Amino acid sequence: MNKIHLISLGSKLLDETVLARKEKFAKKYLKDFSFSDEIEATTIFFLMSGGVEGDFANLYQNYSSPYILLIDQKDNSLASSLEIISFLKSKHLNYLLLDGEDDPHQILMRYYYLRDLKEKMAEDFLGVIGEPSDWLIASKCDYHLIKNKFNLNVIDIPYEELINHIDEQKIDEKLLQRFAPFYQDQNELIMALKVYQTLLNLVDKYHLNGLTIRCFDLLKAKSVTSCLALGLLNEKGIVASCEGDVPSLITMYLIKKILNLPSFQANPSLISQNKIVFAHCSTPLNMCSSYQLVTHFESNKSIAIKGEMFLGSYTIVKYNNDFTKLFVKEVYQGHNLNLPYLCRTQIALEGDNLKLDLLNSGVANHMVLVKGHYQKEIVEALHLLT
Repeated sequence: MNKIHLISLGSKLLDETVLARKEKFAKKYLKDFSFSDEIEATTIFFLMSGGVEGDFANLYQNYSSPYILLIDQKDNSLASSLEIISFLKSKHLNYLLLDGEDDPHQILMRYYYLRDLKEKMAEDFLGVIGEPSDWLIASKCDYHLIKNKFNLNVIDIPYEELINHIDEQKIDEKLLQRFAPFYQDQNELIMALKVYQTLLNLVDKYHLNGLTIRCFDLLKAKSVTSCLALGLLNEKGIVASCEGDVPSLITMYLIKKILNLPSFQANPSLISQNKIVFAHCSTPLNMCSSYQLVTHFESNKSIAIKGEMFLGSYTIVKYNNDFTKLFVKEVYQGHNLNLPYLCRTQIALEGDNLKLDLLNSGVANHMVLVKGHYQKEIVEALHLLT
C-alpha cells in the first residue's frame, strides 16, 4: 500500500469538533493509503482552513515540487489553496490539488506513474543534427534548461555524420517495395530511403529516443529531403521533427511519453477566427488513412508526404523555447485539403477563438497535433513533469 505523510495545517481558531470532522474527512478521502512519516512516504499538505498560508510558506522549502495540496472546500480551505497556488506559481513551482471531488487513488496513481517516468527520462537522449534552421529565431534552446526541467538529455550531432554516410547506405528492400508504387523515380526514392537508414544508424549509435534535423541543408548538399525519413521514424516510434526545431521535438517527445501516440509537427498556414489550416511536407505515416509521395513544396525536388490525415478531433500542443509557456487547445471537425500554395499534407481544424488564442500563444511557428481530445491529460501531466 502506498504511504502518505499528511501535514495538516489549520487555523488556531478551529475548535475540536471541526478538527475531528477534518480528521474524519482525510481518513475517508485517503482510505486507500496508509499514513506514515517515513522518508519515502508521499507528502500531502492538508489545508484545513483559511489562514494557513504563512505556515505553508515556512514549511515548503523542506519539501520538493510538485506540492500536493488537499482541501475539503470548507472553512475557507479553497481560499487558502488559491493563495498558496499563486505563491508557488510565482516561484515557478508546481502543485497538485486534491479538492475532495475526484478519485484520489486515480490521481495519485497517475502522479506516481509520472514521477517514475521523469526519473526514467534521465536515460533518454534526443539528438540535434545540425543547428536549428536560420528562420527559427524564437526557437533556440538551452540544453541545460531542458535537463533541469525535464531530466532529459539533448545532444548535438555533427551534420557531417549524416551527409558523409548517405551514399554508402544499403536500404531495406521491403521498404523499397512498399513505396515503389507511390513514386515513379526509383533513384529519388532510394536516396530518400538512404537518408532514413542513415538516421536509423545515428539513432543506434547515440542511443536516441528522438531527433531533429536541419533538413533544408540536405537539399543543398544531396538534392534530397528528409520528409519520408522523418515520417518513417515517427511511424516507428522514434520521435522526429523538422528544421532543427528543438521545442517541437521536446513537445512531440513528451506527447509520446504521456500518451504513447504519434504527433504531427506542422506550420499554421491559414487562419480565421475559428478555423486554422496546418500544413507540412512530412507527417507520421500512421497518422494518415492514406498518402501519396510527391515533390517537396518549397523546392519541388525529391520526395514529400502528401497524407490524408485521420479525421475528427485533435489537440494542438506546443512549448516555447524556454518552456515557460505551454499552448494546448482542443480542435475538431478536421478535413483534408489540396491547396497548391501550401506544404503537401494539409488539414483544416475548427475551434473556439482559434485566431486570438494562437496569435497570443507566444510559442513560435510550428505547432504539434495529436489525434484526439487530450487537453486535460496533457496539461495535468506536464504540470507534474516540470
